[in-house]
Amino acid sequence: MLYKFKSGATADLVMLEPAGHRLLEVLGREPSDKGIFESADLPDLMRQLERAIEQEEAKPNARRKAKARPLFAPRSVCASACGRCAK
Repeated sequence: MLYKFKSGATADLVMLEPAGHRLLEVLGREPSDKGIFESADLPDLMRQLERAIEQEEAKPNARRKAKARPLFAPRSVCASACGRCAK
């Protein structure tokens, strides 16, 4: 299954099921075929996502032991890709 996040402000974001499920879980949403993130909710959703990234970055040894890749890109990678997060 693929998740497609659409926006009028930027290109669509397509995620495979494991990453899409994790993202929705972090944002407090149940995985479903359709859903909407209201623009008024975006600041809170971004804070939730930032907290999840910080928590994942704080556990580098656990990731190495499990030989798993993080589900979210480190903030430095994200900021260099689009520049919006660095503001």
